[in-house]
Amino acid sequence: MLWHLPFAVMSLAPAPVDGQSRPAPPKKWTPPRTPDGQPDLQGIWSNATITPFERPKELAGKEFFTEQEAADYEKRIVKEGNRDLRGSDAASDLKGAYNELWFDRGSKVVPTRRTSLVVDPRDGKVPPLTPEAQKAAAGREEIARRPPEGPEDLPLLVRCLVWPTVGPPMLPTAYNNNYQILQSPGYVSSAGERKKFIGMWRLISGESKDQATGVVSYPWGKNPFGRLLYDEAGRVFVQLMNPGRRSVGVSNRGAAAAIASSTADEMRAMLTGFNAYFGTFDVDQAAGTVIHHLQSALIPSWVGTDQRRRYEFSAAGELIILNTASGAGYRLVWQRDGK
Repeated sequence: MLWHLPFAVMSLAPAPVDGQSRPAPPKKWTPPRTPDGQPDLQGIWSNATITPFERPKELAGKEFFTEQEAADYEKRIVKEGNRDLRGSDAASDLKGAYNELWFDRGSKVVPTRRTSLVVDPRDGKVPPLTPEAQKAAAGREEIARRPPEGPEDLPLLVRCLVWPTVGPPMLPTAYNNNYQILQSPGYVSSAGERKKFIGMWRLISGESKDQATGVVSYPWGKNPFGRLLYDEAGRVFVQLMNPGRRSVGVSNRGAAAAIASSTADEMRAMLTGFNAYFGTFDVDQAAGTVIHHLQSALIPSWVGTDQRRRYEFSAAGELIILNTASGAGYRLVWQRDGK
């Protein structure tokens, strides 16, 4: 089912001024609830609309369309943007090479018939930048005028880290206007953020820093081996290994036989510097955490638990997982595995 994603760009809308038409209040609607009693936002939502983000000059002072004005505006804008209409000369025809099939900009104004998505200030315009924001923008422009000195100088879009309209705020665009919202008890995430995790990751560094003493250790060695997989179905699979861990037993025996015939010291050697588990995952974007819901784990006490970890994406696109539980500050750096 495709639902329309409601917009609240700046604040609640003020009442319309005299002489402006506004749709009648909708009938009372009771939102669905999840089994744990939270509003159920799950599903596929669409931001597609031809209502402009800021109010155009031609509509200055007008907050709402009348029903007829909305219909006329929709007809005009859809016609002007129709990429199936051939150009009058070769240059304009080539410019419109991508036909209407490729676009999903919508054909209707928002249900409230507002003339802009910005509702506050009432003029429908985004206020000027603060001095601090102007300085930051000037810095970005300066970087853009010279060759990049590293990946951090490239825009997030170029580095495939985020699509500009994914949000915040979520804004309509020519295409890619659909969002999948996922929920589990206590968590809400958008597929836009969640998709950053999808794929196979290779561990390139892993360290533990004692929060009290500051001593740094390497549980998986200074050249660790590990794989982390997040898939589209919401599952997570993890294996970490210290390549230098002690080798015991005979390699051609089955796992069960090797374990059954191993001494306590050999078992300790096998388990030291190794960890593995699988389950499902959620992303709490607001808190900056990824939550692994463990269904199976090498450590029996972890089965059935939620392992919450802080995360961040580096300028180079690496996934950094952080954990400060039990007084140990773990920092794992994962790189997308192209192999």
